[in-house]
Amino acid sequence: MQGGIAIGAALGGLISSIWGVASAYWFAFAISAELLAAIWRELRHIAEAPTA
Repeated sequence: MQGGIAIGAALGGLISSIWGVASAYWFAFAISAELLAAIWRELRHIAEAPTA
């Protein structure tokens, strides 16, 4: 997790310089949607985890 913000800022700056400011937000949205789709089944297990 250390450095994730720095990497994201650098990547967002690169994307923005090539395709414009709004493209960085669209890229972040697309990556977030892909990540959510990848972990969707596991979210049920987290939500229904028994309490200790």
